[in-house]
Amino acid sequence: MTEQIAIVGTGLMGRLVALFLLAQDENKKAKITFFDEQGSSGINSCGRIAAGMLSPFSELEIADPLIFKMGMRSLSHWRYLAKQLDMTEIFNQMGSIFTAHPQDKPQLDAVIKRINDKADVLYNGKYLDKPALRALEPSLTQLSSAYYFPEEGHINTRKFFNRSTEFFRSHNITWHTHTRVTHCQPQQVLTAENNRTINTRFDCVFDCRGLGAKNAIAGLRGVRGEIIEIVAKSVSISRPVRLWHPRYRLYIVPREDHHYLLGASEIESEDMSPISVRSTLELLSAAASIYPDFLEARVLNSAVHCRPVMSNHLPQVEHKKGLVRVNGLYRHGYLIGPAVAINAIHCFRNEIETRDYYGEHAYV
Repeated sequence: MTEQIAIVGTGLMGRLVALFLLAQDENKKAKITFFDEQGSSGINSCGRIAAGMLSPFSELEIADPLIFKMGMRSLSHWRYLAKQLDMTEIFNQMGSIFTAHPQDKPQLDAVIKRINDKADVLYNGKYLDKPALRALEPSLTQLSSAYYFPEEGHINTRKFFNRSTEFFRSHNITWHTHTRVTHCQPQQVLTAENNRTINTRFDCVFDCRGLGAKNAIAGLRGVRGEIIEIVAKSVSISRPVRLWHPRYRLYIVPREDHHYLLGASEIESEDMSPISVRSTLELLSAAASIYPDFLEARVLNSAVHCRPVMSNHLPQVEHKKGLVRVNGLYRHGYLIGPAVAINAIHCFRNEIETRDYYGEHAYV
């Protein structure tokens, strides 16, 4: 018997749920229907704009240890998805670098110790002095030391969205684009078009709307993030670099052809206006302090989006028969997304009713 599945919202989480549903569907009996207020490219999605860092160790500076556990598990899931999508270049696992300016090294050392204590596993970070750092990343000439996390990596988010769109089209998924869903109900989807209920009665509706689900999830809010894309032909950095600073954080994530994403701003606001002058100056100045050649880089564009956040900064999977709501991934979408998606499917398949991802039936 064909299983009818609706997925509302085709950002990162909606796509991950669909990919894992298809992966588990050995008999190819699942029929998936997408609903999205935007087009199928996801060009305005928070997930497409994101840097896509997979940094379970580095995030432990401020994140809950459960984020670390989900992130470690998700690394293997990303390897699997990259193979399934026949595009291994979307997944890069060459490690990441966590560094600071010389005057801030004592604070960085304290951060690394805190990460080690919270990880609750055999620490796999490696201290790099200046020669070792230059051997790993020759462009980082201004830095005297760093820590290297070999298991970390990043996702090329735009390639992931492009390739997953092609993959879904090849699997004949029904895609209702430019369709605003007002309510997700058990087994039903209600759209804004004259409050019309879609005729199909679904076996399950997965609500993956992010901030679009604020009317259904108490306490959900947005946190603004800003990012700048630059091209620097004379710079060759092959892995993500984090700069610890007492006033702000910076990450630099490489893309193809000497393109780099600069980010780290986190503002308690749902304002979607263009990037601020303050953030622009801080991000560009911090990047130039790591490598002076960034001063000759060209700014290609900037982007702003709001991440969906719960009060405890942890993801939430809420399930009752016929409806699963997935939300609150905060800044950890790519890091923990696969583990959260698999847990959501697990709740549906095993008819587990839960309101808290970390409740009795949760697993990572």
